[in-house]
Amino acid sequence: MGKEIFNIGDLIKKSLKAQGHTVSWLAKQMAHDRSNLYKMLKNNHLHPDRIRQISKILKHDFFTDYSTDLQESNNENSNETPYFWTDWNNIYYILR
Repeated sequence: MGKEIFNIGDLIKKSLKAQGHTVSWLAKQMAHDRSNLYKMLKNNHLHPDRIRQISKILKHDFFTDYSTDLQESNNENSNETPYFWTDWNNIYYILR
């Protein structure tokens, strides 16, 4: 479990930098105050509508990044028995 938590704000900032843009530029594109956008990006939980808006502006699908992170996390834990399965096995043995 040493994997870092997926941080959408950091990913957006990296994408901005790679495209040669700044947070101020993105704030203007979104018609937001720069300081409010900095606060939003610092937060690890952006509303899906906000992510969609930023994805369109930057022409980058951040939802795919979420999905990829989820798949990688699931692959890392594939050898573990899912919690719900363990519970159902215990119930089955108790009812036998």
